[in-house]
Amino acid sequence: MRKTQQKLRSINCTQCGGSISLQGGHRVKSIACGYCGSVLDAQDEYKVLRQFIDVKRPTSPLKIGMTGTLKGVDFTVIGIVQYRTTDYYYWIEAQLFSPTHGYAWLEYEGGHFVFSRRVRDRPATRPGIATKSVFKARGRSFRVYEHYSAEMTFVEGELTFIAKQGDKVSITDGMDPPYVFSVEKTSTEEEYHLGEYLDPKEAFEAFDIEGEPAKRRTVHAAQPYQPHSFFSGMSDAAKYFAPISLVFAILIWLMGGGSTVLDERLYPDKFLEGARTKSFSVSDADHLLRLDLKSGLQNAWAWFDVTILKDDQPVYSMAKEISYYSGTEGGEHWSEGSQSADAYFKLPQAGEYILFVDGEGGQGDRGNNPQHRALHIKIKEGVTVSRYFFILAVPFFVAFGLRYFMKWRFEAKRWQVVTGDD
Repeated sequence: MRKTQQKLRSINCTQCGGSISLQGGHRVKSIACGYCGSVLDAQDEYKVLRQFIDVKRPTSPLKIGMTGTLKGVDFTVIGIVQYRTTDYYYWIEAQLFSPTHGYAWLEYEGGHFVFSRRVRDRPATRPGIATKSVFKARGRSFRVYEHYSAEMTFVEGELTFIAKQGDKVSITDGMDPPYVFSVEKTSTEEEYHLGEYLDPKEAFEAFDIEGEPAKRRTVHAAQPYQPHSFFSGMSDAAKYFAPISLVFAILIWLMGGGSTVLDERLYPDKFLEGARTKSFSVSDADHLLRLDLKSGLQNAWAWFDVTILKDDQPVYSMAKEISYYSGTEGGEHWSEGSQSADAYFKLPQAGEYILFVDGEGGQGDRGNNPQHRALHIKIKEGVTVSRYFFILAVPFFVAFGLRYFMKWRFEAKRWQVVTGDD
């Protein structure tokens, strides 16, 4: 990486005598001594203007003298400023200088980096008071993120303004990720800054900072949403497979119902003692058959043992229960159970078969007094089960919507700080 090559100058602090390197240009107005906290006037023989007393140096990956390339421009870190909001929220701003492109700022807070420059043009429309209200600036639409006040708690190095401990500034931030437009007001002037969020790895690589970037535990106001490659891949695949699965499911549901080979009704006086249905014919043993049992039971139950016979020999058996209860409680209607049951099965070979049904039922615990309701029996041949395609379509649609859910969740975290929404 190409670094800025420039002749370093230095002075001795007029307060403590410590050596201070000078790397900024002619717009530097003050120099803060890192040894004693004195702020020197860069335009009046470095006389002491004021002192930052008993101030602890903040922890930051950015150090004075670091050089790096951002946006194709070589910069040097010439100053460090720490700010604190009224609710004790801290961040660092590094003053950058390029002999060819002038001054800029690199903000660091909680693992996030924002590169910004001062701009001269005012917003086309003034920022409103309400959070998320929109204003225009530099051809973009920004949403008001936050209004807040901050004060300077630490300075070191060369700065383009006269630094004073406790100096306050009122800031309005507007977001159009990855861009942020800030309106900064002091007692004497109003400034405008346009910033762009940087990936922490980009900032670390630009300034050859050792180690790995700190984990970002929050979503920064200007941080753009970058979907995880896994979620993106799942969503892209689901975009095609979800509708395909749904189309197959609908087609099978409409066309895969099969043909009826048995349709018969039995009453309790028959199935209590065991009853045979009329014979039915199966032409293809390779396809599924479906058994449907229906009964109009009301507040009652019935249990059926069903056996399929071929030449009076059992080849398949199953047990099914039908129970249905309903009523009104507290002015609201309720129901539970079902008046039908079904089963899918295959038979060993084509041919003639008979169903043998043995049932019981009732309204209480005993099963010898079933309701006098007909048991409707139907068997269909050549059935294709469509529900598996419907079931398959569900995770595809979930995967397709996962990207949008993750983006919504990301945006919710972005605005949670200022709106209080969880």
